[in-house]
This record gives sequence, C-alpha cells and structure tokens, in this order.
Amino acid sequence: MNTKNIRKNMAEPVTVKCESAAAPSSGKKVLIVEDDQLSQRVSQAILEKAGYDVFLTTGGMEAINAALTQDFDLILMDIYMPGMDGLETTRLLRALEASEQKPRVPIVALTAHAIIGCREDCLRNDMDDYLTKPTTKAQLLRVVARWVESATENSFIKSTSPPEKVPAFE
Repeated sequence: MNTKNIRKNMAEPVTVKCESAAAPSSGKKVLIVEDDQLSQRVSQAILEKAGYDVFLTTGGMEAINAALTQDFDLILMDIYMPGMDGLETTRLLRALEASEQKPRVPIVALTAHAIIGCREDCLRNDMDDYLTKPTTKAQLLRVVARWVESATENSFIKSTSPPEKVPAFE
C-alpha cells in the first residue's frame, strides 16, 4: 500500500483512547500499538504513573490513523498483531513521515518473541529499539525516557538516523 492510498483507504477516523495520567502530565505523548489488552493496560499504567500521556491502538491501521491526526513523541509497537504486523506498520509510518516531511518519531518494538535475530530484524526494518515482553517497569521507563528525550532534542531536526543504540537489558 503506498502512502497516497493510506489516506484514501481510511474508513472513518478511529478514536485513540487516552486516560488521565495519575501523575502530572509531562506533555509527552506515547502511542502504544498493542493488540493484547492486558499488555496495553500494564504499559499504560506504568507510563501514566510516570506522567506520560498515553494513547492506545490495537492494530496497524489504527496506529497510522492516530499518527495522521496527532504528533507523538514515541511509539511502542507490538510486532505480531493480526492484520498488519508491526514491521509493516513501521514501514508505512516511515513512508508517511518522509512524504509529509515530518520529523522521525522513535519506534520501539515490543515482542514476546526473544529469538535470535528478532532484534536485528526490527532494527533493519527502521525501528529504533527493541524490548521483549514481559518487561520490567524499570526497563520500560528507561527506554521510554531515553527515546522521548532524544525526540525532544531533535524535534526541529529531521533525523535520518536514530541515536546510538543502547541495549534495553543490562
């Protein structure tokens, strides 16, 4: 699907769910693209408690629709979803960024498949980082903070390459 057809093929706009943050809002928006409701809620609770504004979608087309209507500081992307998977969604989001001359939004892969080569495949497919599920609160917050800070520092510069990779696990 090319970028011109993405807008044409959109049905009516999808409402992106956002719940009020438990901590004062930092104003930083994180989009979670995850088809598993439990995984959504766990990540949402952790990030909202840390002061992030969290938006939820359950699939690739919803994520693209959300990115067309709002600007995010970070996208947490499940890899294996029904319909459009996380790799294809990332390719389309990157094509939209290029065609609309938008800044690059960091995309962090989330997957329960910690198999050899998965991380490299995600990075080769234009994702910026990789976390395996389940992840700890500390790991999630560290990765989110690092990429949100990086996005903020580069908000006026169109990035062609992500910041230096730092492993999510130490």
